[in-house]
Formats: sequence, C-alpha cells, structure tokens
Amino acid sequence: MSHFRETAERQTGVYADVGDIGREALDHAVEACCVDSQCSARREWDATDDDEIAVPRGDGEFPCREPCSLFIAKVREFQKMEECGEDDAEDGYRARYRSARRGGRT
Repeated sequence: MSHFRETAERQTGVYADVGDIGREALDHAVEACCVDSQCSARREWDATDDDEIAVPRGDGEFPCREPCSLFIAKVREFQKMEECGEDDAEDGYRARYRSARRGGRT
C-alpha cells in the first residue's frame, strides 16, 4: 500500500507539487473524490502511515491501495483553484471540493 504523501513524492512534471497540498485540503479532496458516490473502490490509504484521513473509506468491493491518477490530477486542479481564488465552482468534483471545504458533507 502507498499512502498519499508517499505517492505524491513520486510525482514529476506538472504533478510534482501535489504533495504541497495542505492537510485540511487533502481531506476535502478525498471527500470530493473518494466517497462511495464518486468511486467504486474502498480507500485503504491515508495521508501517511500514522496520519489517518477522517473521511469514510467507502464500501467498494475492490480495495484502493494508493491514490489513483484521477485523484492526483484532481489534487492538482484543486490546488490551482485555491491559488486563483476560484470560488464559483458549480459542477462535478470542483463543486464537491468546495462543499467539503465549507464543511458540508458530499
């Protein structure tokens, strides 16, 4: 199994900075992307081995043993949203991320 920080350290190119995401923002990204309504896998990874992400892991039949490429891409997108101060996301993952950030459950 590979936790988020370990997976993020392996990223290169445009994804090299995904590991810079803040801890709270990581929780919001997981809530936007990895809950049962969005993913059919059951998340087994956390931020690190000793830093558990407090978002439901899901009930999927298949284990998710590391952050997938879709999740890494979305983390990058969420980071760009934060940098630009975008606050008008109304569709898909962006809207779920904003909802999670504002304290609403998706």
